[in-house]
Amino acid sequence: MLKPIKFVKIALVSSLAALAIPLWFFKIPYPLASFLKFDLVGVPYAIAALLSTTSTLLLAPILFIIFLYFNPDVIAISMKVIAELVTALPLSYTYRKLEKKGNIIKASLIASTIAMVSRVLLMAVLNYFIAPYWIVWTYKWSYEVAYQWTVTFLIPVNITFNVICIAYIAPSSLATYRIIRRLGIE
Repeated sequence: MLKPIKFVKIALVSSLAALAIPLWFFKIPYPLASFLKFDLVGVPYAIAALLSTTSTLLLAPILFIIFLYFNPDVIAISMKVIAELVTALPLSYTYRKLEKKGNIIKASLIASTIAMVSRVLLMAVLNYFIAPYWIVWTYKWSYEVAYQWTVTFLIPVNITFNVICIAYIAPSSLATYRIIRRLGIE
């Protein structure tokens, strides 16, 4: 039999996953590259990761399938899910480890920084290798032009985009997680 607090945690993680779906529809285009869009999917996903790493890993393929239903661009959806996963996991792991030492502000800053570095580096590397082929496939550009555009424009813009994403995902998810913990749900 599940303990009452464990049941509440499972229900909360499920609710957060359900909340991520409608949040995906409310997007704000990034002015430097309108194909990059800000949304709030990362916030409930990061909160779920702070509550349970296992559930976060299980939610990734579910969200992938649901998002793919609404947007058939497999590459874009894959990059989105990977970006949220590589944000949530380092953020939650680092914060939970450092939080035990008592300095919540320091734990928040270090966890946010590690999540930012993780997201920025991985997405830059993925864009370096995948974006030129995606551009050739989608826009029918030559590989040389697509590669040049990726290196000179897309990766720098993507780096700033991902830093901005962390700037709203990390503080809001960590603050919400602290409120949930005060309610006794761990």
